[in-house]
Amino acid sequence: MRDFKPVHGVDYLVNLYSILGIPKEANQEQIKEAYRAQMKMYHPDVVSRAAPEIQKEAQRKSELIILAYKTLSNDKSKATYDALLKNFNPGLVSDTGSIKIDLMQKRVNIDNLVSGEGWGDKEKIIQTAKQLSGHDDEMFDIIANQYKEAENPPKKLKNAYRAALEKKNAYLDVLEGILWEDAGVSNQKGTSFMFNPEDHIDERKNQIKYTETEIAAGIEGIVLSLASGTTLKMLGQGGEIYDEKVAAENPIALKEKLTKIAVDRFKTHIPGLEKIAEERTEVMRELASLTEWEYYPTEQKPATSLTMVLEKGGNVSSVVAYLIKGDIVNMAQEQLGIKQGTSIDDLRSMKKDIDGFCAKGQSLVILHATSEPDITLQMGYVLNEHMNKLKGNADQ
Repeated sequence: MRDFKPVHGVDYLVNLYSILGIPKEANQEQIKEAYRAQMKMYHPDVVSRAAPEIQKEAQRKSELIILAYKTLSNDKSKATYDALLKNFNPGLVSDTGSIKIDLMQKRVNIDNLVSGEGWGDKEKIIQTAKQLSGHDDEMFDIIANQYKEAENPPKKLKNAYRAALEKKNAYLDVLEGILWEDAGVSNQKGTSFMFNPEDHIDERKNQIKYTETEIAAGIEGIVLSLASGTTLKMLGQGGEIYDEKVAAENPIALKEKLTKIAVDRFKTHIPGLEKIAEERTEVMRELASLTEWEYYPTEQKPATSLTMVLEKGGNVSSVVAYLIKGDIVNMAQEQLGIKQGTSIDDLRSMKKDIDGFCAKGQSLVILHATSEPDITLQMGYVLNEHMNKLKGNADQ
């Protein structure tokens, strides 16, 4: 993974008032006095005989003190900074000057997009992804062809095909992450709670569309920080330096130029992101088709009220009920009173009660859940199969 380079004023913010040790209401005279007092403490002559680590920290502290004074001693840059501080995420405001990062928050790495920094040897990364996931293209094709050519695949072959699909899905998941990172986006969330494999493509399209707006907003924040002096410099395309002077003289032109560079570079990754999303959707569709489920009792007429029992390890993990009206599906109240943890054998011993339940226009299925794909996708597959049977009965 590339080095994480958070941008000050966009990803995190230093509390410049804390650096100088003054309240937000401090006047210009107090700001100047605080600056002089702080600089005396960290002057090179004061720490000249100290350990190298202390000298390095003193230099870092001096740079922050200069930044604080430069920003707060100018009424225009102070007003811009105050507005930024007021609306910034409090959890990402640093009182000490140390970088604060929310690793769980999706972010766009503007610096990498503008500078063109990338992953480098992508072929090596792809091979590493295959090794980590255990996916092998040739072996996958062999198993997939054997499974699809068999009229009634034996359980051993079915399990082998499922395992091969799981490895390919893990491999594509890693590749998606690499492409998002290479496109300048860190911590891109995955897709989950999907009832249909196609939802993965739709979600990725929405994420791509939203990312373009994030890029524009990120550029605007950086240009404002440059213009106000809260960020000292930024790397531009080809290593060119955009400093606060350039931003202050023509911020609109700079914003438009950087936005075009960043968005254009992001767009070059979109075809790859869409291609992998389509591949993963096909793998998810195949995985979902291997879902093992059964009506219980076997002979029953599909009804618009469906109770789905999820089985894991021989026990009931959860029970979900649905009410179906045409193509509309709503959650419903589970009526059988099946408790979580009940063994499937004990459930089958309730056949008399279940027969009476189904006789009242209800359906019950047992879903033998697996770790892959997402459980919601397995439930969606069973639900769609049941709805197809309902529709088939209605057409007869």
